[in-house]
Amino acid sequence: MRWAALAVSSAAAGGLIIWMVRPDANASAPVATLSPAPQHVAAGGSLFGTRMDGYIRSEEGELVLSPELLRRFEYFLSQSGEKSLGQIRSEIEASLDQDLALSAAKQAKELLGRYLSFREALKGIKLSADQSGQSLSALQTRLQRYRDTRKQFFSEKEIAALFGSNDREDDLALQRVALRNDSRLSDAEKRAREAALDATLSVAERQQRDASISHLSLASAVDSARAKGASTAQIFEIRAQTVGAEAAQRLAELDREESAWQARIESYTQARQHVLQSASTVNADTALQQLRDRMFSKEEQLRLPAFEH
Repeated sequence: MRWAALAVSSAAAGGLIIWMVRPDANASAPVATLSPAPQHVAAGGSLFGTRMDGYIRSEEGELVLSPELLRRFEYFLSQSGEKSLGQIRSEIEASLDQDLALSAAKQAKELLGRYLSFREALKGIKLSADQSGQSLSALQTRLQRYRDTRKQFFSEKEIAALFGSNDREDDLALQRVALRNDSRLSDAEKRAREAALDATLSVAERQQRDASISHLSLASAVDSARAKGASTAQIFEIRAQTVGAEAAQRLAELDREESAWQARIESYTQARQHVLQSASTVNADTALQQLRDRMFSKEEQLRLPAFEH
């Protein structure tokens, strides 16, 4: 389940991982004036060596609205924290210019502006304590707040084209939660009704659901193994059995990078605290910047505010 779609908290809205678990491009989509297939991106940072997501296209010069457009936006927005929003927006717009006709690119850029405003609006939503939990009513409330906010930025036609498939998935997910919480049903009845819900999914929607479950199940299995003291080799084996050795190797490398980053952040936090306690008010800003320059690159410094509370 794409719980992020329901989690209209500031953290979720900041990344909008609602589209992070993505199906493959819709191969059955009608082909008119297709943009070139997404190209490898010569970007730095976390996108280096990755393939651009979001198979955008136009028909007779007009932008074709589909979830793929949002995937293109989110591909670049995943760099949030590494680059400024202005830099990321420039990269998105450059990709739109590259892959779309002039008029379609203009439409896409206008839509991008509203999409960014929508993301900012989500961050401003305040939730009460009872709306922040994982109960069915809390999930329903958050989803409705999400959708109500969305209406402020997109027309009904745009919502259907851009978010329609995700909305169906969320609605089905909520129905599953309701089923599992229904104490009047036996386990067999719950399984039968869940199977009936699954039958309403298209093949593509079922593949997307399965992919989501697979990723979540793997993450859960890894967390559980770590809690029990599993070694690095054991974690690798768990991942390899699910996603293959090559992907498991990449995940292991990410683990090492994350561990190294956390160690640097810990050292920085301690050094920063020492500077704040020892430097005069006048010299503190200068001393802190010198510390940042000594420990981090310019790009890495964009991520530091989250750790400077």
